[in-house]
Amino acid sequence: WRVGWMVVPESYVDGIDRGITTTTSFSVTSLVASTSYSFTVAAFDNALPTANISAESGAVLATTDADGCPCSAWDASTVPSIPSAADSNAVELGVKFRASSDGFITGVRFYKGTNNTGEHVGSLWTADGTLLASVVFTSETASGWQQADFSAPVAVTADTVYVASYHAPNGGYAVDPAYFALGGVTAGQLYMLQDGENGGNGVYNYSATSSFPTNSYNASNYFVDVVFTNDAGPLVTVPDVVDTNQTAAESTLTTNGLAVGDVERTHSTAVLLDNVISQNPEGGSQVPAGSTVDLLISDGPPPADGTPPSVPTGLAATVNGSYQVNLDWDASTDAESGVGGYRVYVDGVDRGITTTTSFSVTSLEANTSYSFTVAAFDNALPSANISAQSEAVLATTDADGCPCTAWEDSTVPGITSAADSGSVELGVKFRASSDGVITGIRFYKGVDNTGEHVGNLWTADGTLLATAVFTSETETGWQQVDFSAPVPVTADTVYVASYHAPNGGYAVDIGYFTGGGVTAGQLYLLQDGEDGGNGLYNYGSTSSFPTNTYNGSNYYVDVVFSN
Repeated sequence: WRVGWMVVPESYVDGIDRGITTTTSFSVTSLVASTSYSFTVAAFDNALPTANISAESGAVLATTDADGCPCSAWDASTVPSIPSAADSNAVELGVKFRASSDGFITGVRFYKGTNNTGEHVGSLWTADGTLLASVVFTSETASGWQQADFSAPVAVTADTVYVASYHAPNGGYAVDPAYFALGGVTAGQLYMLQDGENGGNGVYNYSATSSFPTNSYNASNYFVDVVFTNDAGPLVTVPDVVDTNQTAAESTLTTNGLAVGDVERTHSTAVLLDNVISQNPEGGSQVPAGSTVDLLISDGPPPADGTPPSVPTGLAATVNGSYQVNLDWDASTDAESGVGGYRVYVDGVDRGITTTTSFSVTSLEANTSYSFTVAAFDNALPSANISAQSEAVLATTDADGCPCTAWEDSTVPGITSAADSGSVELGVKFRASSDGVITGIRFYKGVDNTGEHVGNLWTADGTLLATAVFTSETETGWQQVDFSAPVPVTADTVYVASYHAPNGGYAVDIGYFTGGGVTAGQLYLLQDGEDGGNGLYNYGSTSSFPTNTYNGSNYYVDVVFSN
């Protein structure tokens, strides 16, 4: 027979049904702190067409604990297994969470390792990526848990998923792989989701500035946390002071029990001088009394600017191999709207812009002379003024150095042996700028990358062209095996080179190919996204064509190309 149980809190009229179970236990959630309840159960059978239900059991009384909030998922004594990952890329790290009752998020926390340097920005988002609040962390310690409070508590709704995150400009973030795979984290009324409940958890996004994190990998916990509370004090309605004179706006805010927060100014053609362009929080928001409101004030229209910046001087060219030239120059000046950036020209053709005083010109021809010039442009509205081009400098690329490979023997990966012992195929997509042959495969070996390694060359759709077993390997460093015969490859055609690591421990730099491809002579390893993802992997006990990708990771697989 089948047994069901009803749980009846005293506060529900006429014993409202709180659910059923086929076991002899039940957890009642979403109760109110420091409150007494009466619980009863009843059994029902499997009779058809309608089950028979017993009388309710004798009642038992229980009182919930007092609310322990403000609360966070992890206390200050919690230390991640990896306090600083060996990843120096700028990245946003986050976590999905919800609360069991309405309340407020007052701030963001994260665990900081010693390599997690630079300015950190904490953010709170809706599940679909709307930014609710952000704050810059100040007075940080060298390591350990850091906390930054928002200018005003942010109201959150019970049982609704939100995302908390922070931006680590130099990587070095804390991480525990697979942390959320087995379960979520409950602390008071706060719950960090188990991986898979609402997509993946934790989340990340590689970017130079703060951005909404949507990617997830292996249910990793990046140790991002929030501060949740039920009571943020008496609430007041923020008045709308947009398009109001600054003095009057500040007076209105203080009269309504609020404080003036950060005040910034910028030029505007739409809002009168000294009037408010925007405010945060917006008018109509409900915030605790005493909260700050940030204002952006108009400096009026930008000044007229009909004069271009000064012509760049000191242009110098440094040849970097057969296909690249690096340019540097002295900064221009513009006393009116300021220098906005620079345009770079090769033989009189525009090759791109930069906001710095350096630029790398790539995809040039080997053993070829080029003329380089630079011009500066300003920030004038509605259209920028551009200077005359600088004096030209000439440079000649090196002769083609092939046979060639993407990396020299002196190249050492950021992570020489990943903490992954799974049997896996690692690969890279590449092409050559001219017809030629691939004579062999190379890979970087770390101390944990043991066992027999097999190198492979494939077409882009997975046809195996050649394979070879690595012999006479060294304990670490670059390994190379030559095919029994060179394999012809066609210019501008994508191929895949890979090797099988039976015990994992492979080399990796996460996010390597997101910033660009690698050019070496006539050989080019594709940027992530040019022809799908790059680099590649596939877990399996034997060698197989790798099709999976993860965040443009470089697994340091290489080929030997010759004309």
